[in-house]
Amino acid sequence: MKRIISFTFICILCLLTTPVLTSANVKILDTGSHENAKTTAYSLPQRDSNGGLTRTHSGKIPAWGMVAMQYRALPFGTSIYTNTPISHPVYGSRSSFKVEDSGPGVYGTQLDIWYGFCQSCDRGGSYDNYDLAINYGVKYIDYTFITP
Repeated sequence: MKRIISFTFICILCLLTTPVLTSANVKILDTGSHENAKTTAYSLPQRDSNGGLTRTHSGKIPAWGMVAMQYRALPFGTSIYTNTPISHPVYGSRSSFKVEDSGPGVYGTQLDIWYGFCQSCDRGGSYDNYDLAINYGVKYIDYTFITP
C-alpha cells in the first residue's frame, strides 16, 4: 500500500511540474523563398593565421554544401534549397545547402557558396578552388529556406 501511495505521489508531482506546451514556448519552423537572389562563390586558406584549421563564423570547418549570408539575415543552420543545382567542377552538383558562415560583401538575400580551400591563396601558384570561385562569377537563382 505504501508503494502505491508513493508511486501516485510521484506521478502527481510529475504532472504538476511538466511544462505546458503553448505557442509561446514552441518554436515553429520559419520557411520562405527568395527569387532572383544573387549568388557568388568564395574560397579561403585551409589554415588560419595561428596555424589552426579555418572555421566558419558558426564554428564549423568549411565544406562543400555550406553558404555564407549577411550576418543575421537567416540563422546558422538554415537549410537552403535552390531551384537549379549549383555545380562545382570537382565536388559535383547539389541543390541543398546550409547557412554556416557570414562575411563582408554578402548582403540581403545573397548566397556566397563555399567553393573549397584554396591552395594558392597565400603563396601564389596553380589553378585551384580560388580560381574556380572567381570563375563562378555572379549568378541569380531562386531558393527556398527552412530555419532551424
